Amino acid sequence: MRCLLNHAGMAAALTASLLPAWALAADATDAKADPSPWPNIYFDFSTTFSTSPAGTLAIGARAFPLQTSASSSLLFGAPLSVDVTDRLTIYTGPAWTRSKSSGSSWTPWVPGTWTTGFSYDVISTDTAGPTLTVTGAFARPIRSPIFGGYTTWSGGLNLDYALNDDQTNGWRADFSFDKTIFQGVTAFVHPTIMASAGAYHKWDNGWKLTGHVGFQIFRGAAVANLIKLKGTTQPFVGFDFERYDDNDNKLFGITMGVGWSRAPSVLLTVSTPLYFIRH
Repeated sequence: MRCLLNHAGMAAALTASLLPAWALAADATDAKADPSPWPNIYFDFSTTFSTSPAGTLAIGARAFPLQTSASSSLLFGAPLSVDVTDRLTIYTGPAWTRSKSSGSSWTPWVPGTWTTGFSYDVISTDTAGPTLTVTGAFARPIRSPIFGGYTTWSGGLNLDYALNDDQTNGWRADFSFDKTIFQGVTAFVHPTIMASAGAYHKWDNGWKLTGHVGFQIFRGAAVANLIKLKGTTQPFVGFDFERYDDNDNKLFGITMGVGWSRAPSVLLTVSTPLYFIRH
């Protein structure tokens, strides 16, 4: 099972070079924008490059097949997101993928999964103190894989504890799980559980740095008595470097992470929302 924390190829580098310009352009128009009764509406674009050791089964959001050798992959996601309230965000949209194994060239871009989900702040504060967020999502492959269709259900809890009233310093704790259910084939994948803890600092110019360490537990999978994967416990370390505007709307982000099982897995994500309406 691919670690949730999975060098960027040319596509990711190109995205990284373009997205800050979009973010700055959006900043320039922010001061001119009038208040609007409409919620924030945006495409949450992201490009992810990841590497995986041999013998991993990647399903769900990344939707890659079983790799018998070490592999690299690219994923481009573009969910349409709506901040319904200050506490509730919903989103839905597709992702496209391409991959390569050792000794082979990159495959063409193909449709990956369609994901729908939400994020809701059950407890929220504008000063020092805790914010508790509940997340949930389900993903389905846009094209049915050769071993049959599947649905991946995801859920999580995120605790953010701000140490000061302007919320520039704080602690984070995250817990999540994924459960995949197959259709059309005899298969079983045990739930994957991930937990992490870390801290963050936000500067006056809107940049925010978060560091975290954690582990992921995968208890194994079996597909049609042909594929059997043993369970693993994979520790990881990650960093998020993000830019926000004065109203705490995300403009740009880079996520980097490294995990270990039989061999290291590496992930790099470059993301930015493209706003239609932004408050």
